[in-house]
Amino acid sequence: MSDDDSTIPRGFCQCGCGQRTNLYKSTRCQLGQFKGEPRPYMRGHHNRARKQTQQIGFEEGLRRGAEMPPLPNVTGVEIRPIPEFPGYAIGDDGTVWGCRHAWGFHNCWHCLVPYWYGRHNKVKYLVVGLRATGAKKRKRTLVHILVLSVFRGPKPTGQETRHLDGHPDNNRLSNLVWGTSLDNTADKIKHGHDYFKPGQDHPQAKLTTEAVLAIRSDSQANYNELALKYGVSPSLISLVKKRRAWKHLP
Repeated sequence: MSDDDSTIPRGFCQCGCGQRTNLYKSTRCQLGQFKGEPRPYMRGHHNRARKQTQQIGFEEGLRRGAEMPPLPNVTGVEIRPIPEFPGYAIGDDGTVWGCRHAWGFHNCWHCLVPYWYGRHNKVKYLVVGLRATGAKKRKRTLVHILVLSVFRGPKPTGQETRHLDGHPDNNRLSNLVWGTSLDNTADKIKHGHDYFKPGQDHPQAKLTTEAVLAIRSDSQANYNELALKYGVSPSLISLVKKRRAWKHLP
């Protein structure tokens, strides 16, 4: 049982000492403990195993027979493993699951918590950090890309993800399709998320077309007076006057 090339049988201490382990007396699902199932380690031996396995690394742990537990069983959700990231799985409802640790796999799966990522003043998307085989650091990965890649196949050349309802936090498979950049732009206009519209049609516009024309034609008031009149900053009035902003108007 201590041979590096053999798998330690279930019910024996996984540190390799050869002793039989006790059974769990109660069920704690969040810890992967179920009543009547054998414990993986003798009392105090799990630190000994950790020191040994931390040295061999995740890849060597896989070679020695580390196996993933069965995929989570969630009612109404189809969950598939992510081929590029062993120890991780993705659901068709956009949930991301993991069971991986530094030297193998946990006994149960846990749901990862995605976070928002994106440039300032741009649309942000949900991402998770996943570690590929052989990688020392986690890779920031878009959740909607994972969903489509696993359930619909690799991304076609020249295409990108479309959120059909216009909400970037809705990563359900039914809301995602591959499409061209033109398709995505049309979706943004349809849902009012187009940040590249000129003039007063821009979602963050502070002036109207009439106000801009009036500012440029007013040669009496100074920048501070115009700023107070239209409720903007003097610097914006300067940009409008010098035609560095609202360039599409005469």
